[in-house]
Amino acid sequence: MLRTTPLAADATLAGFLRWDGRLARESADAALYEVWLRAITREIAARISKDHGGQHADLSPKTVLRMLSHPDSDAFGADAAGARNTLLGTTLAAARRELGRLLGADASKWSWGTLHVMQFRHALDRLTDTTRTLDPAPVPRPGDGYTVNATFSDGDSWGQVDGATYREILDTSDWDRSLAINTPGQSGQPGSRHYSDLLPLWDAGRYFPLAYSRQAVDAATIDTLLIEP
Repeated sequence: MLRTTPLAADATLAGFLRWDGRLARESADAALYEVWLRAITREIAARISKDHGGQHADLSPKTVLRMLSHPDSDAFGADAAGARNTLLGTTLAAARRELGRLLGADASKWSWGTLHVMQFRHALDRLTDTTRTLDPAPVPRPGDGYTVNATFSDGDSWGQVDGATYREILDTSDWDRSLAINTPGQSGQPGSRHYSDLLPLWDAGRYFPLAYSRQAVDAATIDTLLIEP
């Protein structure tokens, strides 16, 4: 769609127009896409809301891209294509200003994973000086709310706030061959070696063996917690 607009000749977008569309952690183009798309979405939603009694418009990327690709007078006025092109230019400038504020002036150092992190928080981390003790370090994340392995952001934050934290693959022919992943760990006790040891596996999309039979459970057991009255 951008190649059908005057922005196709913008030399600063040459790399973006060659981008493969993957929302990888290390991608600067992914960061620009996400911030630009949010700016575009909010601008279009404001236009729609203004024309429909001020109601909030919750627009999906599919809807936004359809409206941009086929601009009409309802959303953009009499000169729909011209207004669409102006909106793209102003929101691009706004997105770059926002990225500069968040990630610095050097665009070569921008990356989606720097903005899009997952921070697991302990229920008691709001107490004074407990964050470093209770919370695992933030993890840069790929994707967004509309990709496989969805990693939703919300509001004005770019961090991941939603997505699967537990998965399991069950082999009904041999339960001991089942797999699972939980995060950040199997223990809720800060200081335990199992407090956040599953976080790297979860972040990489990997699993641990889900022992089922008594023999398999006994073989896999490392620690036993005995609670007595």
